[in-house]
Amino acid sequence: MTIHVLTGDDLLDNFLEGMLEGSIAINRECLIEGPTRVNSLKEFWNIRESYLSEVYPESEINYQDDVAFEFEKLDNLTEGDEVNLWFEHDLFCQVNLWFTLTLLQNKNISIYRVYPLEDDLKDLWYGFGPMSPEELLKCYDNRKLLSKEDLKLGNDLWQAYASNDHYALEKLSDSKSKAFPHLKEVCKAQIDRPGRPEKVLQEIMNKGTTSFNKVFEKFSEAAGIYGFGNTQVRKIYDQLLK
Repeated sequence: MTIHVLTGDDLLDNFLEGMLEGSIAINRECLIEGPTRVNSLKEFWNIRESYLSEVYPESEINYQDDVAFEFEKLDNLTEGDEVNLWFEHDLFCQVNLWFTLTLLQNKNISIYRVYPLEDDLKDLWYGFGPMSPEELLKCYDNRKLLSKEDLKLGNDLWQAYASNDHYALEKLSDSKSKAFPHLKEVCKAQIDRPGRPEKVLQEIMNKGTTSFNKVFEKFSEAAGIYGFGNTQVRKIYDQLLK
């Protein structure tokens, strides 16, 4: 069995239907915010559901059916199966990737990382969004097979992130792996994160840009490494307007 784990519904809309074999699982979590340190997977799903339903009460997503269930598809993997992890380079996607890798530990399967190929670094944080099916297929053709060392690194990164251990995260950021090509920058973004997105947004608004769409555009240009979507930026934006 082959399964493609996609980083959100936006990628699904432009995915390679009919061009690649395999089933699909969609990562709809946003682990870049909210509680992450728990003692069991069951507790994890419950605490994440409680947090997201409280912070985003307007969301129509049913956590157990639309989020946890997608991850649980990975429980059905057996020896010899293949997983393709379609995750972008930004912090939002990396944190979700690290967590996903913890679910794949100790499985005798082939695990690949598929990531955006960008020649121009200024486009690095835009991810799969602007890509055509042909460009996505090129990314797939350049996928990286994860080694046991890569899997351990992913697990260690998640543990450091979930426990807010900046010392461990900084140490791990020096690791060399083709599966995590921009690890140094991403870990630094997390370490520097307390207050930084708010500061960037405030500076944009102080210069006279107040329309949310324009603010979001400028924030994505200035701090795209965080990978924040409309939802995350809107929350900060609304708080700054109070």
